[in-house]
Formats: sequence, C-alpha cells, structure tokens
Amino acid sequence: AGLLLLASMNAAYAETAKVTELRFSIHTAPGSVIHTIVSLWAKEVEEKTVGKVKVTLFPSQSLVHLKDIFPATTKGICDIGFASLQLDASRYPLSLVTGVGIMGWPASGQAPTEIWTELQKKFPQMAAEFKGVKVLWHYITMPMTLHFTKKIVRVPADMRGLKIEAAGPLAAAMKFFGATPMVTSPAEWYMALDRGLEDGICHNYTPIWSLKVHTLLRTHTDVDFGLLGQAIIMNVDKWNSLPADVQKIIDDLRPWIEKRSVDISMDQAVEVRKLCQGLGHTFIIPNPEEMKLWMEAAKPMHDAWIADTEAKGLSGRVVFEETKRLIQKYSH
Repeated sequence: AGLLLLASMNAAYAETAKVTELRFSIHTAPGSVIHTIVSLWAKEVEEKTVGKVKVTLFPSQSLVHLKDIFPATTKGICDIGFASLQLDASRYPLSLVTGVGIMGWPASGQAPTEIWTELQKKFPQMAAEFKGVKVLWHYITMPMTLHFTKKIVRVPADMRGLKIEAAGPLAAAMKFFGATPMVTSPAEWYMALDRGLEDGICHNYTPIWSLKVHTLLRTHTDVDFGLLGQAIIMNVDKWNSLPADVQKIIDDLRPWIEKRSVDISMDQAVEVRKLCQGLGHTFIIPNPEEMKLWMEAAKPMHDAWIADTEAKGLSGRVVFEETKRLIQKYSH
C-alpha cells in the first residue's frame, strides 16, 4: 500500500512538474525593440505560471523566415510567431486599413491599437484573417514617415522622381505620389543610400537607427504613410494543449503586454528622433495648407484601397469609413 501511495505521489509530482516549452520565432536580433518586448512577455509567462511554461526565443529568423510566419505557426514549425502585417499583405487585406497612409491617425499613444481592436470586434471578415491561429496580442507602432539623404520634401509634388525604399503596401503608396519604390533587404539599405541608389526610406524611426542608416538620412518629413500592425500568433493545437489555468494567465496578460509593446516601441522611436535632432537633422512638419495638399493627393490612394478590397468581396468602404470615424473619435 505504501509503495502504491508513493508511486501515486511521484506520478502526481511528475505531472505537476511537467514543463511546456513554447518555441517563439521572431525576425529581429537580440537587442532590438521587438526582442525586448517578447523577452519581457516570455519572462512574465514563466513567472506567472511558476515555471510550468518555458518560452524559448528564436531571433533573427533562425527558426522561421518572416514571410512564412503564419503558415509555419499553423503547421507547428514554431509554436508562436511574430507576424508583421505589411510584409505579408495579401493575407490581411482588411486589417491593413491600419497601413493606409494619410488618414489622420493619432501620432502616438494607445489609440491606434484600440482602434484596431474595435475594428476586429466589429467586422468578422477582418477577424477571420487570423482564422487558424490564436492571437495572443496585437499592437500598432509609430507611423511610417519619410526620411531622405538630401531631399527636402514639403508637399506631394516634391516626391516626384525620387527613389524611395518602401515594401508591401508602402510601395504602392509611393507610386501614387510619383516616386519610384525600391525594395532591398534591410542589410542593403546603407549601401543603397550611401551610393545614391536610393534617395530615402519610408519607415518609422526605430529601424533607421537599429540598421545604422540614421547618419545618412538627414532630412525627415513627418507625413503619416500608415501604421505598422504587428500580431503575435500561436498554433491552435499547442494553445488547446495548455491547461486552462495557463491559458487564463496568458489571456490575462494581453492588456498589459499590448500597452507595454506600444510604450516600448514609442519610447525607442522618440529617442531615435532626439538622436537625429542632436545630429542637426532637418525636420519638416507640414503646415495646415501643406497638409491639405497631402490629404487631397491621398484621396485616389484611399479610393484604390477601397476598390481593391471590394474586388475581393470584402467590405472595404464600410471598414474604411468606420476607421475614419474611430480616428476622429480617438483624436478628441
């Protein structure tokens, strides 16, 4: 009887002590803003679950290439993946309303992420873009703005003929303004800018610092060409295999990590902007008359986004108008 009791206790202990490993694939290197964010979450999960869950990070695309994150997550190649919407644009047509430029998005704070959350709840077609995965959290980073080596860009006409690094939907946006989109790997940005093969980049401030091209990009135009949506997704089978108490812990962390993700991203972008100011860079902030020209020039781009999504059988116009309404709501 004693031996049976001991065996039963050992089995119970083994079950209690069982550790679940979650393989988390990200595309950026250690030390990056994204790595900082996910490391913070991983540490919190391990602490809150009292070691029941161990999160192992695979940075720098060492496990999965960024463009393959969604299918790799559904197939279990990674348990958790960091999905950057703009770089897999065809998969998230409605969610990428967040990436449509010159809509008047709030420039900072939690509002853009809250707007995206409201849109996801209101439009089943948008939420369905993440069918097949469990969304652990999502957030939106600082606006994509313009950065140039030499050019001064104040109004849309100044864009004509410029060669600008821009990927995904941003490439189409550059064309609407008469610029030529260039697509190179981030590792090639410095050479392309240094040799004059590109005049500038459309991106937020953080990567221009992390890739050390901020010393070349000496003029900045603060016109919002869309926001970068990020979604952290998990394999559904792996999620379902977790005990209910662990699932609750992870779900309960969502509001906290979404806020921290935005705060960390914004703090980094603000620091990079200050660094560029310290280097004597020129910053162009359009006045109301100039901004009106940007808004007028953007209308065909907005119409094209609506037409493109509706051609796919999606509620493009309704989503666009609701997004504009929410932007106004959160801007006051």
